[in-house]
Amino acid sequence: MPIKIEYMKTGLANQKLDAIIANVEKNGVTATNLVEDLKALREMALLEQDPLVVKLLRLTYEFLTENECFDVQAQYDEDEEGNEYPIEIDDKENLLYLLNLLKNADHKINREEMKKVVVLTATLSFFMGVGLLAYSLQDASWDIWMKFLGLGVACIAAAIAYTVGKRPYGYMGLGDLSVFLFFGLVGTMGSYFLQTKTLPWHIALPAAGCGLLSVAVLNLNNLRDLENDKRTGKYSIPVRIGKTFGFYYQKALLFIGILPFASYHLIAFQVGASTTSNMLILLGYYPIIIMLRELNPNMTPAEIDPYLKKTALRTLLLILLFGISEIIQ
Repeated sequence: MPIKIEYMKTGLANQKLDAIIANVEKNGVTATNLVEDLKALREMALLEQDPLVVKLLRLTYEFLTENECFDVQAQYDEDEEGNEYPIEIDDKENLLYLLNLLKNADHKINREEMKKVVVLTATLSFFMGVGLLAYSLQDASWDIWMKFLGLGVACIAAAIAYTVGKRPYGYMGLGDLSVFLFFGLVGTMGSYFLQTKTLPWHIALPAAGCGLLSVAVLNLNNLRDLENDKRTGKYSIPVRIGKTFGFYYQKALLFIGILPFASYHLIAFQVGASTTSNMLILLGYYPIIIMLRELNPNMTPAEIDPYLKKTALRTLLLILLFGISEIIQ
């Protein structure tokens, strides 16, 4: 009887990886559902407690989403003097090379190759960000340039340190703080400044709201994976405070998350914003408030899972209505 070689640690992960490789071989890097399948495989890698594979998969699907290609130079050869040089291959072959590394992710050579891809992807993202900064900050002072460059480096470092390293902070219950800072304050206020070259204090209100609602999505994910996180040593907030208080925390994030938006529009109304714009934003609060009644500690992981998408989409609706209300006020 032939011996089956397990590359990732569970049969389900093996099947998913094989299906993704077959899909890419047939349809290339624009294959249907490729990003969704890579996200699903990343969740399996999280269960297997393999931070390097987790990070590699996340960087891969993020790069595919942003660029609709995979021109990351992943393969190298050596010349007669032992110097490495890149092998020129197309996007499809690059991605297949990366995916096939996962077939024996515990092999020392493969892990070194995966680390190279992580570094290359992060480096490429960094230089793309520098290019966007150069376009957006053409007339800015050197001081502002350096501040934004520092923020970019901090964002990349925070993303890598979340799951990679001897003590990834995502496994220590600090992911909530990171999401609030980088998905909320840094992302929102930084984008506003790039567009307007100003940063009034009240922009911190919607920025905080975005951050809190983003943390709510992360916390739901942690509530769903609570039991597995306990077994694998991931000390998320729900693991630390328990499922019941984890749901109380979730409701607090949702409720407190809409308060900064409400405060912003209360200020705007007092300085002359139209009633129509303020009424419009109320439509964004309602779907989130409904979830406060629907979520409860007796929910199973399968019942929690759909609320990840619901929370993300309802947050998006609120932000879109917020933006429209700003335009028409």
